[in-house]
Amino acid sequence: MGASNVTNISIACSSVMVTVGGTITGLTGSGLVLQDNGGDNSMVAANATTFTFATPVSDGAPFNVTVLTQPSSPLETCTVTGGSGTAGASNITSVVVTCAPATFSVGGTITGLTGSGLVLQDNAADNLSVAASKTTFTFVTPLPVGAGYAVTVAVQPTNPVQTCAVVNGSGTIVASNVSNVTVNCASVGRFVFVANSIDNGNPGGVAAFTINPTTGALIAVAGGPFAAHGGANGIVVDSIGQFLYASNKSTSDVTFFDIASNGALTAHANFPTPGVAEASIAIAPSNQYLYVGGSPGGVYGFSISPASGDLTAVPTSRLATLDSLTSLAIDPTSQLVFGATSASNFDYVFGVGTGGALTQLTRTQFARSGGIAVYPLGNASGGYVYTADDTALRVSGFAYDSSGNLTQLPGSPYNTLGSGPQGITIDRAGTYLYVTNYVDGNITSFSISAQTGVLTRIGSPVNTGNLNNVANPGPIDVKVDPSNQFVYVVNSLHGSISQFTVSAGVLTLQNTYSTGTGPGTATAVAAAVF
Repeated sequence: MGASNVTNISIACSSVMVTVGGTITGLTGSGLVLQDNGGDNSMVAANATTFTFATPVSDGAPFNVTVLTQPSSPLETCTVTGGSGTAGASNITSVVVTCAPATFSVGGTITGLTGSGLVLQDNAADNLSVAASKTTFTFVTPLPVGAGYAVTVAVQPTNPVQTCAVVNGSGTIVASNVSNVTVNCASVGRFVFVANSIDNGNPGGVAAFTINPTTGALIAVAGGPFAAHGGANGIVVDSIGQFLYASNKSTSDVTFFDIASNGALTAHANFPTPGVAEASIAIAPSNQYLYVGGSPGGVYGFSISPASGDLTAVPTSRLATLDSLTSLAIDPTSQLVFGATSASNFDYVFGVGTGGALTQLTRTQFARSGGIAVYPLGNASGGYVYTADDTALRVSGFAYDSSGNLTQLPGSPYNTLGSGPQGITIDRAGTYLYVTNYVDGNITSFSISAQTGVLTRIGSPVNTGNLNNVANPGPIDVKVDPSNQFVYVVNSLHGSISQFTVSAGVLTLQNTYSTGTGPGTATAVAAAVF
């Protein structure tokens, strides 16, 4: 000390700077990036258990830790707890980042649901009750990447009774929510109609039946069979059940009927098909066009009035083919018409143009064909089509593209174990295919792979019904009701239709009904179900 006060001491103060960090649990993936206060990005290595940001913050300043980028390889979801607050005088180590495998939801769309009580399951668990009229669904429990999912129907809806089928219901979780599962629901059909080419020695008409919604049993509609212009050779019903069209081979025309609420038919008009004696008939799923095929080789088209159901010949309405088209089918997009011949052994594919006019796209020679059926879940890119070879024990299957090119499916043709396959149909869910074996008097069932279109035979053929003990009733056509619960088989040689219940593609005969004025008096050739 000197002789005076000391005044030259300086004290310099600065803010206390602290680090921000904490612990990490469950991290296995790489790529995690954390931020503090919207910046100061911190890359975190795989399997790290702690972290500290490079830039400290001052005492009293805010901090806010967030996840900028979630980890990948494998995908994980990390969440932050205790990540925000105000810094004090010591380093912050209390922030917790918790990581877990990323999970994604499983769901999709529902069509046609009107009943209540539908219960869906994922992987035989995670029950999801779906209210009537719902059009979407999402399961409560999400699944991690790499896990499998399998959506099934645990309980079918009631009030009214419906059958729902799952399409595209299984797969493996990748890096996004699953939203493309489809559940299609349908009520039991209301009516069955059968074309009789001959009835008691005279040109036949159309028999009509109502369907018992519980058992599938048939009750003949009063006043039937209903007369067509000539012997009815084929019939189709529009998708909303207003109109029925019967092709008449002997008179080369189409009879148009109105369908009453009780299933009774009223003939409205006859529309000629010049130069085509009908052997087959098909209506577009869009209800815009109707086509008939037959001899001496050709297909004739009509546009349909949506209000009245009346027919108008399409431009260049008749398109010639080498010989008679015995069967026709139209793809789900109403853009392609498939036809099969019985003599030259060709499968034709026609494109639908402006106003319904047809253009031949491809003509491919395969085995002789009886019936033809198109996979109902195809799209604009293509799908599958199947033909019955009525001279052998087989069904041929093909993939088709948007240009109508056919490629035989793996394993095709498929053995039916029955002679003379004729009628062929696929249920609306695209799950099962049925074919009638005309010579042996029975029906073969196949399951359909949605991924490949490949057919797998289910058990052995099942005999059709027989009203009057003929040697062979001659099953010639087969149809499935919209709910996929009942199958109906037309027996040509003794004028009847047999009703089967179906479970996982297995048919069980329930009853057989006459389609004409008496058993054996009619030649039944085709059916339609609505």
